[in-house]
Amino acid sequence: MPALSLDGSSKKRSGRFNLILMGVAFLATLVVTWLVIREPMEPLTAESLREARTRWREANIQDYEIRYDMHGSRYDVRVRDGVVVELRVGGKQPANADWGAYSVEGLFDVLDMEVENLTDSYGPFGAQAGTVIARVRFSQEHGHLERYLRSGGLGGQPVAIQLLDFVRHPQQDR
Repeated sequence: MPALSLDGSSKKRSGRFNLILMGVAFLATLVVTWLVIREPMEPLTAESLREARTRWREANIQDYEIRYDMHGSRYDVRVRDGVVVELRVGGKQPANADWGAYSVEGLFDVLDMEVENLTDSYGPFGAQAGTVIARVRFSQEHGHLERYLRSGGLGGQPVAIQLLDFVRHPQQDR
């Protein structure tokens, strides 16, 4: 408990501290807004996700390599015949992981959960769901994810997924 003084200096300090916190929160909001606005991206919706997934499935890409950053780690994924055959997270092979969750289809599943969370008032964002900004960019040609940004809303953690490389391999005659 702060020491009380006759001149009210304790109240002045806590008031200044609150002003500093509000200033930091305001600046953080400005930075996130600037990052979201400067990108040629669209809001993440069930419809935009469905359209991208349809383009991906119609492209029928079964052999590819994808490299992306997510949650501060680099993901290197190799897919053959639609199955993940090699996975590296931060340069290491994870011991216990559902490798399919890291493919293009797996990223679509992640975004499916994000859409559900953004629209569920009882979900993880709860009453703050309206303050969360989620923007996405899909490949116009193939539909795979190129970039995803979600602000943290009021006090939540922001999320970013950034495609670094996508290489389509010609399918071998099987």
